[in-house]
Amino acid sequence: MFKLTWKGHFDAAHKLNLPYESKCNKLHGHRWEVIVEIESKELDENGMVIDFQRLKEVIEGFDHSYLNDYFFKPTCETLAKKLYEKILLLFLTDKEGKPKIGMSVPKVKVTIKEGPDSSITYYEET
Repeated sequence: MFKLTWKGHFDAAHKLNLPYESKCNKLHGHRWEVIVEIESKELDENGMVIDFQRLKEVIEGFDHSYLNDYFFKPTCETLAKKLYEKILLLFLTDKEGKPKIGMSVPKVKVTIKEGPDSSITYYEET
């Protein structure tokens, strides 16, 4: 079994539209830290669980963006789930977007930190 851990970050703004008083209802930004953990029994044709560059590409699209353009509710939770889905898709398709055949799907966990004291982890039970 192989366990990969990768960390990255991006800067992005958002605002929450909560039905109660919160300073988070105002436009603000974070340096979002992303921690990806992948457990796999298999390696790809290059002898890797996955190329770190492909993980970096997943978060690059969010850098210096306004997250409300991507999410109806741009919370740490919805961001973690969206990144999980994008990373899982890397294992299901090749670089051209064609389905991969015969490779098992690894266990993936995505942790998002919007500051030094707050984080959320998203994963699916198998």
